[in-house]
Amino acid sequence: MNFFSLLGLSLCCFFAPTVHAGAAEDEFITYNADELRNMITLRGREFQDTGDIVMDWSGSGFEFTIEGSLVVDASFDSPSGKIAVVVDDGEPQRIFIRGAAKTTLASGLSLGKTHTIKVYKDNEAGGALCALTSLTVEEGAKIGKTRAKTHRFDFVGDSITCGNQIDHDKNISAYGAFPRVLSDMFDADYHCVSVSGRGLMEGYNSEVGWGARQTDELKDLYFTSSFFRDKNKQYDLSRYEPEVIFANVGNNDLGRDIMNLFGTTIDSYLEEVGKFHQKLRAAYPNAYILFTYGAYQNRWYEKEYREYVEALDERTGFEYLPFYSDGADNHPSYHQHQLFATRVANHLYEKAGLKPVTDLRFKEHRYEAEKCERFGFDTNPINADENINCSDWHYVMNMGSKMPIGDPKDISLTGENVKVLYQEVEIRAEEEGEFEFTVGYQNPGTEKEAYHCIDEEEWVKFSLPMTGSGVTYESPRVKIHLSKGYYDLYFTGPTSVTNDVRYDYISLEPLTPRLKGEAPAPEEKPQENEKPNAVLPVILGASFGAGILLFAAAGFFLFRRKKA
Repeated sequence: MNFFSLLGLSLCCFFAPTVHAGAAEDEFITYNADELRNMITLRGREFQDTGDIVMDWSGSGFEFTIEGSLVVDASFDSPSGKIAVVVDDGEPQRIFIRGAAKTTLASGLSLGKTHTIKVYKDNEAGGALCALTSLTVEEGAKIGKTRAKTHRFDFVGDSITCGNQIDHDKNISAYGAFPRVLSDMFDADYHCVSVSGRGLMEGYNSEVGWGARQTDELKDLYFTSSFFRDKNKQYDLSRYEPEVIFANVGNNDLGRDIMNLFGTTIDSYLEEVGKFHQKLRAAYPNAYILFTYGAYQNRWYEKEYREYVEALDERTGFEYLPFYSDGADNHPSYHQHQLFATRVANHLYEKAGLKPVTDLRFKEHRYEAEKCERFGFDTNPINADENINCSDWHYVMNMGSKMPIGDPKDISLTGENVKVLYQEVEIRAEEEGEFEFTVGYQNPGTEKEAYHCIDEEEWVKFSLPMTGSGVTYESPRVKIHLSKGYYDLYFTGPTSVTNDVRYDYISLEPLTPRLKGEAPAPEEKPQENEKPNAVLPVILGASFGAGILLFAAAGFFLFRRKKA
């Protein structure tokens, strides 16, 4: 055998086991849903104990650890499902499911490392039922359950709760919504019953063309296993006992149109809140129950709502939220869901005594533009129309300059040519740190620019992209460093001569932690459901043997040359 034949044989021995182990179809094993129930960790309400693993509600799904497989495939059954897949706490990968389909959850995994894969139902419950039918991994791979979480949460709510309209393109992402974000802050397992358009007692039902209804609302849906799969099948509440229940309700019930249609009053709505609370308390006597309200445009009843809820019992709370509308159709954006979660996390820390495992920031400071002091000519600070889509139904309009701002040196707080909002703010941080600010605004025209400064120092330009008519967005966030104390913030109107920009509010978000989180206990060694991986030793052994052969071949070749 000549050198090249020997070399070729050595290379074949070296590479063949690796390629074969990752590619050969007969070296994969598929586990059906019944087998997986004892192998992986399930999230969300279970519809059935045998057969396919149903994951209909937004945010439901499963997670597991995997070792010894380069690739992990899963088969789902859904007419129009969307899932978010997170590998080793990385960025989510979103996958659409159409019918009975097999898809790759992860590939290129390291054989010698234990990986964690989390799968979330990312879209609506209605019209997008979803079930896991099987998982496929390399034969000999070890699949295990993830460790038990520190807390248990339960959520019920509307389109905000399931993350609908979360960006300007009108996408939905339950993974990006506050229930998942908040649960991760506290290392909590969570269930979520949420449907767009629904209210506690009245809302807009998608299955009847978004018609206004007082039937099949959240007070009924909460007690079902999977309403859109079987509306009559009740969920056994004893299967999951939450420490905290979050009821994000009222946003759809308390709109002017639907209240006028059904003759609803705030008193009749609160009566339903009381009945719902009574059922929750009977099922979960030790849970902390938190009602959240206000993030949407229908938010006129904070005072009545708060007083009623806080009088129910000492283990029930209320959190009123600012108007979050940087998504689409007056819904929160990804970042605003983070702010939502931060506000609620502060409430849980202060009122329920729960300590997050991640760093806890202070909730953001919100300053209404109409309450700021104003300089300049012909500003109109008030618009009391309760139907407009802005925070507290007021804004400052006619903010355009009388003449263009070509140079920030032209800005004078005492002149009439440039219109400026002024707000003195107190930075209530424990120590100096990083902050981000943004301006809530409406700009129906083309993109514009404006300036801001702190304590009459350097003017810095920021942009005001087009929002469309009557739509409130937030300007790109600007990071600043501040110490504890008082500051004067100044914002000009657009640098161009225009009167179509409205300023709604100023938001200042602390980035420095209020409380350092404590990480949960280390991941336990996953339960082994298969024999140790026999493929890896074969690869290592074959590789070692191939190395010896290659070394021998090289020596033989050199010896031949030297002899010649």
